[in-house]
Amino acid sequence: YGSIEPMDELTLTFNFNVMLPPGEYTEIIYLTDENGLSEPLRLELTIEAFPPYGEPDRTKYPYNMSICAQVIIVDVDETSYDIDNRDMVYAFCCNELVGMEPITFNEISSASNVYLTVYGNDDMTRKPVRFQLWRASSGHLYDLTPNNNVVFAHGYVYNCGESDPLVLTTSGSEMQTIELERGWNWISTYLDLSITDGLLNNCLSANEPWAEGDEIKNPANCLFSKYSLKQDIFVGSLERLHYTNMYMAYSQNGNTMRISGEPLDADSMVIQLRGSGQWNSFPCLYEQTVGLAEALADYYDDASVGDIIKARNRFAYFSQNKRWEGNLSAIRPGEGYLLRRMAQGTATVHFYPTASSNAKAKAKANANAEPMANANANANAATNMTMIAMVESDEAQSAKAIRVYIDNELAAIAEPIANANANADANANALYYLTIQSDQAGKPLRFETEDGTPLIVAGEPSSAITYLPDAHKGTPQAPVRLIPRTDDQVGVTKIIENDHVIIIRNGERYDVTGKKL
Repeated sequence: YGSIEPMDELTLTFNFNVMLPPGEYTEIIYLTDENGLSEPLRLELTIEAFPPYGEPDRTKYPYNMSICAQVIIVDVDETSYDIDNRDMVYAFCCNELVGMEPITFNEISSASNVYLTVYGNDDMTRKPVRFQLWRASSGHLYDLTPNNNVVFAHGYVYNCGESDPLVLTTSGSEMQTIELERGWNWISTYLDLSITDGLLNNCLSANEPWAEGDEIKNPANCLFSKYSLKQDIFVGSLERLHYTNMYMAYSQNGNTMRISGEPLDADSMVIQLRGSGQWNSFPCLYEQTVGLAEALADYYDDASVGDIIKARNRFAYFSQNKRWEGNLSAIRPGEGYLLRRMAQGTATVHFYPTASSNAKAKAKANANAEPMANANANANAATNMTMIAMVESDEAQSAKAIRVYIDNELAAIAEPIANANANADANANALYYLTIQSDQAGKPLRFETEDGTPLIVAGEPSSAITYLPDAHKGTPQAPVRLIPRTDDQVGVTKIIENDHVIIIRNGERYDVTGKKL
């Protein structure tokens, strides 16, 4: 908004939210003169999804065959041929990607076809070929059901020439993609898994082979299963997945997990939260990123001061200001969360699908990018505890990031966030929302600023706070107070060596990140 003089020029910069889901977005702004005549400027933004698979390695396969097909999409409201040239059909045989080809739509003849070359080897001969469809408009992946069985046969031509094309139809089953980082991940699904009865080994697949010891566990009931390379399945007490739960998944090498199921109907998008300070599974049942306030809109009247919702590496606290404060500002599909409800009794939370009803609603649903949280913290830890802290020091000191260590293990790192309760300078009263990740219960926490300045809890001994899974310390109104600790208190000295700062603590040498040398 604003105004300019006649014949003047003004440059406008438009920023878009990097968390927007795939789709097409349109806005119109107007320049209006003194007579009330408006000149519109139309802004269009297209967010494109990335294809889920790379090109197959054709050099691995000496044989091939050809398929002429058409893709039919079955939606709730209609059934139609896929005419989007950006959509991709994938072929698999023996769990290997052996072919991919985009939709070919001819606008003159209105014909939509797929001309697919499928590759193979001797081991794949007479083995079934299965198909998937990736829709570029949404980034979603669907299973395709052929109207005739297809097996691999070198040199064979399926449904080309005078015969009708092979018909590939979306079966209603969808594949949700979840990116797994190395180490522990908190995950959930927005799909109904009843089509496979939620059986872990039937609804779960991955881009890369699972590694021996990869693990999935349910923290609510302590059930878990680990991957057995010898048996090529997950083995253990956790046999099924359900969309109302969150899970902890461990990947040794990182992977892309795919969960197969059906879209949830509106009546099923409900979870129950137990009270009296209990932690509850909180999955993301939306298919796109949704701002935290909107995602928890149905829970607002049931929320009370002290409620916490946390991801693996960030959290938000329901404050006396009657709002969620912290470095968790949105929930994302594929991520899992835990919510601590302080009030007594059970609360019911509905996930309303209105947030995805159109592109405009999607744009409004997303929050701004979140500040850095635990960017380099301990990914090998499955559990965490949370803390709201404040550094009592000069403005420059309190504006720095702080780190939390357990022994020499980096357990948390956080940037300062302006304190909504502060009456003085925002920087000097900044809060730190720390998600401390570790599996070392009972070990003391050690605090430092990003330049290595030690911090202690004001008025307490250095070992005042120890790590306890799912514990929480501090509030926005009464945060844990950290103050700089002088070198003579902890036996710390700093030296310059080869133009680098070396910190010597209790006879041990560390760099400025806290890494032991």
